[in-house]
Amino acid sequence: MQKQKFSLFSIPSENTYIDNLDQVTRIAVWCNAVFLGAYTIVYVIQGFWAGLWGNLAAFLFALLSVVLAERQRRMRMAAHVAVFSFFLSLVGSIFLNGGLNSPSLPWLVFMILFATLTAGTLAGLIWSVAALILLFVIFGLQASGVMMWEYIPTLTDRLVEFLGVLASTGLAALWGEHIKRRQFQRQEVMQNQLRLLSTTDPLTGAYNRRYFFQAAADLITRARPLPSVLMMIDVDWFKKVNDTCGHMAGDQVLKQLVQVLLANLRRTDLLARMGGEEFVILLPRTSLADGLDIAARLHRVTQTALFETDAGWVDITISIGLVAVQPQELLTLDEHIRRADQAMYGAKEAGRNQVHLWEEGTSRMVGPD
Repeated sequence: MQKQKFSLFSIPSENTYIDNLDQVTRIAVWCNAVFLGAYTIVYVIQGFWAGLWGNLAAFLFALLSVVLAERQRRMRMAAHVAVFSFFLSLVGSIFLNGGLNSPSLPWLVFMILFATLTAGTLAGLIWSVAALILLFVIFGLQASGVMMWEYIPTLTDRLVEFLGVLASTGLAALWGEHIKRRQFQRQEVMQNQLRLLSTTDPLTGAYNRRYFFQAAADLITRARPLPSVLMMIDVDWFKKVNDTCGHMAGDQVLKQLVQVLLANLRRTDLLARMGGEEFVILLPRTSLADGLDIAARLHRVTQTALFETDAGWVDITISIGLVAVQPQELLTLDEHIRRADQAMYGAKEAGRNQVHLWEEGTSRMVGPD
């Protein structure tokens, strides 16, 4: 018989919002440095020395942001330095190329999105204020006649800059949305993993005692006016398995026992490990006759099964106690479990390897036939 294993997912520590933001910042500062470096080379080739020095200073700040991100791991400061370098490059371009008529002016919109994606909403607000101040300064200088720009960009220049801003902003927005969606997906996976950890027994994969008490009462209530059946199961002489084969082998037996039980239960049935080698099963919307058939089947398949362990093949038997949960009875779940537990101990006291039914404070053997 092949051993079946149940494993819980590990929760990767890298799936956090901070790590995602760091990844965004790292890529952004590199792209910014490459962009400003390319512009610096273009200025050198064109011999545009007036704009070269300001853009070169911006490029050096961009390189500093890369160092902060890659060497110092100071991502928030790296993001701000990168945005500043982009802003510095824009200031030089705007002042040298037409002021309010400069085709570089729309890039301020991209700068705000750049700051928001890499450093957060507050950074976006801060650099929005910086952009507004720059616009008011340029407007004041131009309106007062302190500075007059004779350069008027052509329609082609405006179109190229507009398309560049539109494409860059669109790509950045899509990238940010992708990062956000991926983060939501990772959070959902983590929530599912945490839910799994909080509701299941880590050894066997069956539901744990805490979850059973939460879910069983609700299932019984929803099953009314139909009856339900509750059964307690205990592995006979399980201490001998641990003493003879070792605790590791005992754990392997319990894991495989759960798989055997689940394979012979319905999807609506609820199986949980109460502790040790003891399990509880709720059969909602089940008559007593059907519950007895299911209990007999569980007893039979367990008795005829062989469980593979590191110490060799192991066979076991189980004792089952069950009780009918009638819809007209106003009993708590604890009281029903106590009755099923009494029936199970009746089976063990009668010699084990039996199925007993609780009846009016006592139990009687109902299997095996």
